[in-house]
Amino acid sequence: MRKKIVIIGVGFLGRHLFKFLRNYFDVVGVDINYNENGSINKVDVTNKKEINFFLKKEKPDFVINTVAMSSYVACQNNYELCRKLNYNAAVNILNACNHISAKMIFISSSYVFDGDKGNYLEEDIPNASSHYSTLKIAAEKEVLKNKKSIVIRSEPMYGYDELKKTLVIGTKSLEGNFEIAYPELLRCPIFINDIPSIIYGLIIKEECGIFNVAGKDKLRWIDFVSKLDMIENKFSRIRIVDASNWELEPPHDTTLDITKINKIGMNITSFTDALDKLRKLL
Repeated sequence: MRKKIVIIGVGFLGRHLFKFLRNYFDVVGVDINYNENGSINKVDVTNKKEINFFLKKEKPDFVINTVAMSSYVACQNNYELCRKLNYNAAVNILNACNHISAKMIFISSSYVFDGDKGNYLEEDIPNASSHYSTLKIAAEKEVLKNKKSIVIRSEPMYGYDELKKTLVIGTKSLEGNFEIAYPELLRCPIFINDIPSIIYGLIIKEECGIFNVAGKDKLRWIDFVSKLDMIENKFSRIRIVDASNWELEPPHDTTLDITKINKIGMNITSFTDALDKLRKLL
């Protein structure tokens, strides 16, 4: 009998997870929005009763929580909503998982670090102070109280969004002008297609704890975005903008060390290979 996975949040990452993991598990999608054909269930995970009722009814073996308010600037401007989506939702899902003995997989971020040194290990102590970061840190701590849980700290994700028919970088698409205020940021972006197979591998290997998920290549943000932009656009849509009026400066180097997932045989696509794959999709 196939095991069951509930994927909470069917956005850019959630859709990729749904498409890949349904080859191996019975997969149920959950979102605050739902589609007309009923393949996605409408559940408000910030409501304890709703998520408890739903998971008790479905009885999944695994629950993947991709729900997040991902813009650290938006989080800084709206603490209450940030807390609701990035902390309260995670705690509600965790408690519901505990009641049915399901394993929770929580998607976190490299932004739990202040970005002063880069190449962070899983053992490094999170130390960032923005609203987004502190609430992700708090959610991680709660999730890890269940020793079976998995926390995935991810760098910015990129890839092709089949729904939008465009390339996506983090929370932004390359459909229009792409503004960059801090071109010298250092990141190891992760190809979105790698994440479902990594999560599958962690499930099959019965892993638990924290895992860094990042690309092989440490890149300047401007170089990374420019190479993706060149695939889709004949003329650059990148605009370098003045950062003096920005309310919050992003951390400089939040790159993650991926030695741990390499040691257990997880495959990571190089940026060059990812570019080749994306060219074939466009």
